[in-house]
Amino acid sequence: MIKAILFDYDGVIVDSFENVFKVYKNICSLFKVACPSDIEEFRKVYGYNYFECLTNLGIDESNFNQINDIYKTEISKMENKLFPGMKEVIHNLSKDYDLYLVSASFKQEIIPKLKDNNIFKDFKEIYSGGENKVRKNVTVSNILDKYNYNVDDLFLLEIETLIMTVLRR
Repeated sequence: MIKAILFDYDGVIVDSFENVFKVYKNICSLFKVACPSDIEEFRKVYGYNYFECLTNLGIDESNFNQINDIYKTEISKMENKLFPGMKEVIHNLSKDYDLYLVSASFKQEIIPKLKDNNIFKDFKEIYSGGENKVRKNVTVSNILDKYNYNVDDLFLLEIETLIMTVLRR
């Protein structure tokens, strides 16, 4: 029986990819590398995470830390809109389940946006990128241990899960 739901942030709670694209266009300009001109081509380059994206764009790994700082600053300034109805879904689910947010996005981006949308308090705990380098498999194991859940007690709601659910219809 499900007792807890683990949410991803980008692509599940907020539609952030257009802003990610805008930030990367600026980064590419600063580092004088080519960036796809449209968002669909950028999706192909982005890959699974920003490390893969930077590599695919041909940015030297020695610049990753500097780019990371630029990205955190720029993405935090942007307004990512919640997907329609997501606020209500989170509020309603929090009445019956423990909710956790597990994301590679940075806390300085996530926390203010959750607070602005009045859904911060709906989450029992937030695991985010940056200072604690979220790795989903490790984070899920930590949640299982910390809160004494078994695997059947958790439901992981991430973009990959949503895609597979839609494809099965």
